[in-house]
Amino acid sequence: MANMAYASNSLPMAAITVLVILMPLVPATARAGDPAPIAPLMPHADVAAGARLAQNKCSACHTFNKGGINQFGPNLWNAANSRQAYIHDYHYSVAFRRMHDTQWTDEALNRFLYNPQAYAPGTKMTFPGLKDAGQRAAVIAWLHTLSDKPHK
Repeated sequence: MANMAYASNSLPMAAITVLVILMPLVPATARAGDPAPIAPLMPHADVAAGARLAQNKCSACHTFNKGGINQFGPNLWNAANSRQAYIHDYHYSVAFRRMHDTQWTDEALNRFLYNPQAYAPGTKMTFPGLKDAGQRAAVIAWLHTLSDKPHK
C-alpha cells in the first residue's frame, strides 16, 4: 500500500496539520506472499506424518540420517535451528551461500517449505513447496527430531 499524506486546508492557521501515514501491518521479517506464521501449529504437529511426507517428497534429493551423504540436495540431519548452508562439503546454490549466517528457524523453514524459489531465488531446488500449513508444521516438527539433541 502506498504511503499517503492528508492535510486540511479548511482549518484556521492556528490548527495543527495532521499527517497520516498508512503502512501495511505485517512483521518486519515478513514478505509479500509469505505463509501465515507456523508457531501456532507447532504444538499439535504430527511428527510421524512429517516423516512420511519427507520420505515421499524429499528423499529423492535428500538423506536424513546422521552422517548421511549429500545427494542432489544436502543431508538434512541437524538442519533445524542450524545455520543455512551449514554443510561444508556440499555445493550450495549462490542463493543459499548468501544466507549462510541465517538460522533455519521454524519460521524460516515455514517460508522455505511453502515456496522454495521465492524464499531463495536461484535455488537449485525444483520442489514447488507444501501449501498446506499442517503438512509444513509436521515436516518441521520431524526435522527437529533429526539431531543428537532433538527438541520440539
